[in-house]
Amino acid sequence: MRCHRCGGLTEERLTDGRTRPVCRACGLVISTIPKLAVAVVLERDGKVLLGKRGRARAPPGSGLPGWVCRTGERSEDAAVREVREETGYSIELGPLIS
Repeated sequence: MRCHRCGGLTEERLTDGRTRPVCRACGLVISTIPKLAVAVVLERDGKVLLGKRGRARAPPGSGLPGWVCRTGERSEDAAVREVREETGYSIELGPLIS
């Protein structure tokens, strides 16, 4: 498994009384609790918009806007919120892909 903060490899360590994945590079304890996340494909004029990721959230590179839904938040609302937060765009959702 890789760390979602820095991209480093993880190893199993005893943390808070249980074994959990911990990043060897930055020390982040990786949550193993399942979470709902969204990613949004932004299309305009037949092209897909990719965002540039910073080191704070994931390994550097390009990707789709999105992240984890807040507790009690509908996935549709999270998708609109994440696009607004990450790009400044207001969007109208199209069909669900998967």
